[in-house]
Amino acid sequence: MRIAVCLKLIIDPDIAEFDITTDELRNTHMVLDPIGRYILEEGLTLKEKLGGEVTAVTVAPETGDTILKDALLHGADRAIRLWNEHLEDTDTWLISQVIQDGLNKIGFDVVLCGTRSGDTSGGFMVSALAHSLDCSSATGIIGLEVDNEEELVVHKRLPRGQRETYRLRLPAVLGIEEGINEPRYVAPFSRTYREGMKKKAEFSGAHIDGQKTCQRVKRLFFTQPRPRVKTGIDVSALSMQERLKMMRGELGRKKELFEGTPGEAARKIYSQLRDFLK
Repeated sequence: MRIAVCLKLIIDPDIAEFDITTDELRNTHMVLDPIGRYILEEGLTLKEKLGGEVTAVTVAPETGDTILKDALLHGADRAIRLWNEHLEDTDTWLISQVIQDGLNKIGFDVVLCGTRSGDTSGGFMVSALAHSLDCSSATGIIGLEVDNEEELVVHKRLPRGQRETYRLRLPAVLGIEEGINEPRYVAPFSRTYREGMKKKAEFSGAHIDGQKTCQRVKRLFFTQPRPRVKTGIDVSALSMQERLKMMRGELGRKKELFEGTPGEAARKIYSQLRDFLK
């Protein structure tokens, strides 16, 4: 089975800084999107069950070789970096077109992506790739089972704890959720590590024709997160210190414990409610 895992570089959220005077980000060190570790692990697990080859793919400048080398050290068979200088700050649609071209060249049966990336969290890549590759897809995957070499059974997370199960015919594009597995640890100088040291990441220039350069979404600017205040609470009489405590969830009503028999506790609760509603 030909398994492709799509990895992404994002700005390290732990060290990035937002400059409120220029509305720009500083200290933009690029790292692997955390969901990438789960994507790679799921691809390697599929290979162990069905055999075949795992290829790590990323669209990134030369800094992307770092995450590809790490994928090789963890057991990926190949690693391919796709890039073109015109892809700087482009949108998900154009990136999906570049990945599509790369996948068509190497061949694929299963394409694994993240349901949402750690930076834009758009959740559009799976649908865009499935449309371009003309194959089945599912996203929000929290469980993956091997039915046979032509089909997979996937379990999808829904709101409020609900679940859905699908049977997909291959080829397919799947959006993986964080926590679907436990990414493996590869000890330095283990057999897998030594084999990965011998491999090198490949580079393929991304060809962009006139139609593909039509960017659908353009980023305008960054803004710092706005504090959330509960709706319906009048904060006009609060001091600035009390407002900050409320934003942090440190300011709230005191809890009161009603003791006694059920009847006594009920009467106390009724009295409190009556006084509150006056």
